[in-house]
Amino acid sequence: SAALKVLTLLFIGGVSSCANLLTCQYVDSADEPLGEHAFRLHMPFLRCRDDSWQALWVDVVAYSSSFVYGVFIPLLLLHLFTRQHLLMRSCRTVAAVTQLTQPEGQGMAVSLQSLTADGKLSFEESQLRGRLVAACAARLAVSQQGHRVKLRMMKDVVYLEDLGQTSTGSSFADATIEESMVASWIASEEEIQSGLALRCRSISEMLMERRVLDEGQRSERTLTGAKEIFYKYASCRHVWMEVFLKLVSVSLVSSDSMGDFGFQLSVAICLVTAATISLARPYAQPQVNTLHSVCFASLAMASVGFYHHFPWLSRGALLLPFLLAALQLLRPDSAEALSVRLFDELTKVEELKDGKEVCLDVELWQFV
Repeated sequence: SAALKVLTLLFIGGVSSCANLLTCQYVDSADEPLGEHAFRLHMPFLRCRDDSWQALWVDVVAYSSSFVYGVFIPLLLLHLFTRQHLLMRSCRTVAAVTQLTQPEGQGMAVSLQSLTADGKLSFEESQLRGRLVAACAARLAVSQQGHRVKLRMMKDVVYLEDLGQTSTGSSFADATIEESMVASWIASEEEIQSGLALRCRSISEMLMERRVLDEGQRSERTLTGAKEIFYKYASCRHVWMEVFLKLVSVSLVSSDSMGDFGFQLSVAICLVTAATISLARPYAQPQVNTLHSVCFASLAMASVGFYHHFPWLSRGALLLPFLLAALQLLRPDSAEALSVRLFDELTKVEELKDGKEVCLDVELWQFV
């Protein structure tokens, strides 16, 4: 995880250096044209129209590095996306099914259903058990938050029994609708249940994909060490965001030398990126999606403030992400994070594998 953060910083720094190597200073501090005295921004001792071997060498380094940052690295990420897509095909042909065994949701049975033509689950016993645990953890995280639950795993089904509520506060069903709909009061009961079902389906798919990554990383050398990248996202299909954000970084750094058009371009890029993240919601943590969107929107507002000399707007825009992060600390947990914890714990419980009954408390971490 730390290596990925360092790589991101080095990528942005490298892009900035390449842009400076290719950028020329054509005017002085008084906006008077420099003419034949125009110089390279990163190497002032070289003129823009210099034909010496030093200028040629700088051009070779700059253009080759730009190719690596702008083309080669995104292509590698696209290759990684293709490999994981092929690996995940077996995971996406399976759907988790929940059936009520007792009235009012006191008892449920979670099983898997194949979406192939023959309807058969062609998994080994350990693989089937792992996918059942993933589907069970997703169901618990969505519909049983704040409850004590008893589990018992049979060959191809997991039985859940609600033993009662263990904590006070709003149910997770209400919290889910608040996240998925701006105005929860306009949602009907049918829309609420549909939202819960879709949330459960997406979480179970996320956990199954993680299980497949753990199983396939030994045979797929391309995916070795790439789990940290995939684990950031709600689905491995959202790894395109890595390529997208790299291209956004290149575009923002390059727009700095384009004058007035560069300002307009940078604002447009930030707003489009904020809207893309807000609509696609690619990250596994809902708070991260919101924070990323607000950060890019704040960057656009700060650019407007700097360009039009509104310091109060720039300062307020740059302060906004920190205020949002502080508010998110009051409720740092989510259904996705809860499901991952449940999945990790249930895979370690030997009694569950042996068909014995296991009891656990499904709790979200929150301070208010």
